Amino acid sequence: MSTLLLLIGYGYTLLPVDIAPEKVLLIFGVAAVVHAILVLLIKGEDDADKFHDYESFAGKILLALRLMLFVGFLWALHGTMEDAPFRVRRFLTKFGLIGTVYFIGPPFLVLVVSFIAPYWRPPILTSCLILMQIGTAWWLNRLFLSRGEFFEVSELNSSSLPGGTPRSNTPRNSPRYDRDKRD
Repeated sequence: MSTLLLLIGYGYTLLPVDIAPEKVLLIFGVAAVVHAILVLLIKGEDDADKFHDYESFAGKILLALRLMLFVGFLWALHGTMEDAPFRVRRFLTKFGLIGTVYFIGPPFLVLVVSFIAPYWRPPILTSCLILMQIGTAWWLNRLFLSRGEFFEVSELNSSSLPGGTPRSNTPRNSPRYDRDKRD
């Protein structure tokens, strides 16, 4: 989900962006491999004195990686918003809010839970992380799988197939537009 948020923050499917599909697959692949390595490191450590997975060295790396991804997300979002039309900027503002919750949520929860008694940390942290994941997954599900605001501002709305709608209502995007016959 992190890679998807970064790519959309970069403007992928929202604006004409020069990202080749091979690069997108490479980015997803690298993210999956890094995630798998961190999970194996976390599960490989068997510390009886830790109360949750984020207390280990690999857990701290995971939290730091999440914060670095957040900085990259903000950078990509800021760059996209500079060149975007108003409707896309309005969408990106909402998208940035849910992306912030997704990226900052776990480090913030781990920080807050560190002030709670050690025996309460695992259930509180796990419950809050599950609720946060459900909330962001539900919002992204509504965002991508409905004909809502993302559909309206993205390239999904412009299809050359029968029944598709052109990207804008200008005559230049019309199939009947002839470049040789200008008024």
